[in-house]
Amino acid sequence: MAEPKNPGLVTFTVDGKEVVVKPGTNIIEAAKSVGVEIPYYCYHKRLSIAANCRMCLVEMSNAPMGKLMPACQMPAAEGIAVKTTTPRVRDQQQQTLEFLLLNHPVDCAICDQSGECKLQDYYMKYDHQPSRLDMPKVKKDKRVQLGPRVVLDEERCILCTRCVRFMREVAGDPQLGVAMRGNHSYIS
Repeated sequence: MAEPKNPGLVTFTVDGKEVVVKPGTNIIEAAKSVGVEIPYYCYHKRLSIAANCRMCLVEMSNAPMGKLMPACQMPAAEGIAVKTTTPRVRDQQQQTLEFLLLNHPVDCAICDQSGECKLQDYYMKYDHQPSRLDMPKVKKDKRVQLGPRVVLDEERCILCTRCVRFMREVAGDPQLGVAMRGNHSYIS
């Protein structure tokens, strides 16, 4: 095994750029340190890793059987090569966005999050295709009262589970969860 290039640190490449980070740094944060954006929804650096949105999948030279790996979950490793812009990665991002938008209203012009929405930003950057859905979208409630001061817009929720993890890990009061399965899932 070769000696590390920078002892005490991890050195690898992201899209051909050399990255040097502390051991344990995930690929999203490492890539960000050299100006490479990896799209994500469910990741938050102060919450546990869910890796459920699949938007951050990347090619990694150490991946088993050439699988795409979630950048939020994968720690940087010495000497690996990470690729974030290959046709395979872009295709996966496009498919993930199409899946997330299947039942999401596409009324960005009147949405109260317009201009502050990663789903809209990523759609414009990575997908920008009309829906292929040939049946009615699953309609969810616009205003769901979760408590005396919390209202959830289920219609816009993409089930990133940040709220669930926040309640469990930060507030220490795990009162939210995901109910049901598939496209009928909702925060409860």
